[in-house]
Amino acid sequence: MNVQRPRQSAGKRAAKIFLPVLIGLLITFLCDRIILLIKPLNLSIDGDAAIGGQWVFNNIFFPIIVIALFLAQWLVIIPFWGKMLLKFRNVLLSSIITALIIAIISGALFGYMLWAPQFGFGDLVISFLVISSITMIYIVGDIFALYFLDIPFTKYSKANKLKTN
Repeated sequence: MNVQRPRQSAGKRAAKIFLPVLIGLLITFLCDRIILLIKPLNLSIDGDAAIGGQWVFNNIFFPIIVIALFLAQWLVIIPFWGKMLLKFRNVLLSSIITALIIAIISGALFGYMLWAPQFGFGDLVISFLVISSITMIYIVGDIFALYFLDIPFTKYSKANKLKTN
């Protein structure tokens, strides 16, 4: 059962780096906009600090986050995805289970790092749920983009696995 991965063009390799990250960011951005429509920013309660924090996030942290996501896609996710394609028969299900585990771990880690103990345990739970859901939405968008880019290879590898069994 030695299935060799066919060589891909430079355009497809670049698409596997950039397209899933952009799709994941777009889905996350749309969810953020929906949340702002449901619960709009109230300047009388939140104050000017909310606008300043939004400016800092958009102009300083967001470009750093995007660069980090592209690097993570290129150095970690693409090689891991290639190994999962060759190893598992149902790559989509196994990838989503892995994404769920990663989302829970990252939600717990970052939720605890951002938690202020004076606000109580409820704030920790809310922070955990928000970060886990954002991470899960991003990772699922990334997985579906990679899956649809690799549909020809998954059909090819499934046919070869069936022949060798």
